[in-house]
Amino acid sequence: MDTDSHTLTLDWVERATNGFVFAKDMREAVSLALTSGSNLIFSGPGGHGKSEFLTAVFGAISDTKPFVKSFGQGTSPEELYGGIDIEALNRQGGDQPAVIQYNPELSFLKWPVAVFEELFDAPPRVLTSLKDTLTAKELRNGHQSFPMATRVIAAATNHSPQDIAEGGPEIAALIERFPIQLEVTWQDYGEGSYMELFATVDAAAPEPSRVTWDDVASLQARTLAVECSVSLQRVLAKIIVELQRDGITVSPRTAILALRLAKAAAVINDRDSMNAEDLRAISYLPGAYALRVRISQLIDDTVRTIQQEEVLSKLENELQYANELEHTDIDELEYLAQLLLSLRNEAKDLSVGSDLYDRWDALRANIERSERNVALQRQELELVALTTQHNHELSCVEQSLHKQQKLLVGRSTRTSDRHNAESTLEQLARQLTGMVVHSSLQPRQNRLLQTVETVLANSRHNTAYVERNYGSSYTKSPTHSHYDDWYDNYDPFD
Repeated sequence: MDTDSHTLTLDWVERATNGFVFAKDMREAVSLALTSGSNLIFSGPGGHGKSEFLTAVFGAISDTKPFVKSFGQGTSPEELYGGIDIEALNRQGGDQPAVIQYNPELSFLKWPVAVFEELFDAPPRVLTSLKDTLTAKELRNGHQSFPMATRVIAAATNHSPQDIAEGGPEIAALIERFPIQLEVTWQDYGEGSYMELFATVDAAAPEPSRVTWDDVASLQARTLAVECSVSLQRVLAKIIVELQRDGITVSPRTAILALRLAKAAAVINDRDSMNAEDLRAISYLPGAYALRVRISQLIDDTVRTIQQEEVLSKLENELQYANELEHTDIDELEYLAQLLLSLRNEAKDLSVGSDLYDRWDALRANIERSERNVALQRQELELVALTTQHNHELSCVEQSLHKQQKLLVGRSTRTSDRHNAESTLEQLARQLTGMVVHSSLQPRQNRLLQTVETVLANSRHNTAYVERNYGSSYTKSPTHSHYDDWYDNYDPFD
């Protein structure tokens, strides 16, 4: 898959973090988080600039700053949600047990962006409470509720999210609410890596920000409206199944978030509809980053298979259309034969995988069967046309024969006209002898030829008799009564 022109990084994120080395994946992860409105986790050993990177990105948003909260073993739910509302507690009084309420307007819930430092150092009850709030998208504390305005939470931690998830289903559910996860490390720690670090830091010159939170919110709104074709949904579904076979759990919630990340990738590339390259974004799903090369290959293979399947479906539909065409004459059959030939060549040139081979082979067999049927129908129509033509030719011979017969039996026919009629009969005999007709018409042809030869022979015999007895220039006249007696007994077929 060609990804040279495809990017998962927002331009302004690139500019804001040009002082960080080996940060391509971090830029992509945070760009996807901001564009999709998803939470992310940067994990890995300390000293790699996770917090500084987040500060640089969120600091580039000119009209809002992130709410930053550090977590530890002593963090409590009260601290997470802005502290206890003392005034509300004092107002309660009476004999009823006091109900603790918080000051959520002083907490992260009021801010569009939050950064949680060392989130997983917090005790389990804090993490469980946070999970409930992220799920409901509001603080729910008895009768107290407060909507969550936070659209992106970025957590930085030295702990592996996968290890933390083993703390129980509640903790695992919290981690699932952070669909973008990246372990921040260097590929190697050789001399060259440090030289690149020094050069990058020295050359860094972050550009002044021109991004507002409205710009970010607009990206998130566009992400929700991105179109995704059924074909690409199938690609994503197949990839998710393959990831699960590789041991990566993808819940329905995570699958929905995976689709959102792919849509965010389309927006980053300034498109309102997804393409296959946008699916690279799912490499940042929990546990998937280590398989990003395999994911890229899966995308290529799945897209290729679906494209082949679409071509197969198109050819199958065209074959069905061809088989349903009316073909009542030779021209229509010729068009159909050309159409089937084109389909056969397309099917022959199509390369398919093993999972589509049987379907492809069946398509080719069906095309060839249709071609044979068309050839047979064409032969039948050609036979009908040829038989019709031969019938017409024989009918013309019959008509000419009848005409000559009338001349030969006419009382006023001159001897010269009889010779002409005989000459015509000779031509008819030659024509019938050289005529090639369908076997079904050969008996008719033979009967006609026999009749012509009989009439011709009798005419020659009788003409010779007349010339011998009455002269070659004889013409009938009322005074030749002896000729009339002969003529009355004349039969050209005798």
